[in-house]
Amino acid sequence: MARWRDRLRIGAPRPLDLWVVLYDSQLDQPVQPYLDVCDVTTFWTWKAEALNRLEENFARVESMTPGKRRLIGCYMFDYGTKHPMPVALMQKQCELGLRWLRAGRLDGMIFCSNCCADLGLDRGVDARVDRPGGRRKDRRQVSLEKWNRIRCVGVWASEP
Repeated sequence: MARWRDRLRIGAPRPLDLWVVLYDSQLDQPVQPYLDVCDVTTFWTWKAEALNRLEENFARVESMTPGKRRLIGCYMFDYGTKHPMPVALMQKQCELGLRWLRAGRLDGMIFCSNCCADLGLDRGVDARVDRPGGRRKDRRQVSLEKWNRIRCVGVWASEP
């Protein structure tokens, strides 16, 4: 992997970072050597019920990736149980992500809706996109079909 990372950097017109996906179920696996080589870690929680341990699990990710950039991935569907994501848990991960962004502990959030955007889930997403410094740029209701096109700093899930 170190050779792959070097190939992304050495002689490249624009050096690229090596990203890795880390799932909560892998936290107890021997993944440290791989994380050490990567520049950016995206952390995902597969089962919605495990979001109740997101603070604890993200603290572990931070300790495993010192000095690296980190993003959390937010599923909009609970793939572990094959049911819609409970609104309260979606809200929890969004609020934690926003707090961590503001505190400098997190470098971004990724919202995965590509496999569920057209399922007709009875959910709306209320998005507020903040500019640096906390100035509000936009606030609107968006359908899940259009969600992938919005990059948000602060996001709250809400019942329609």
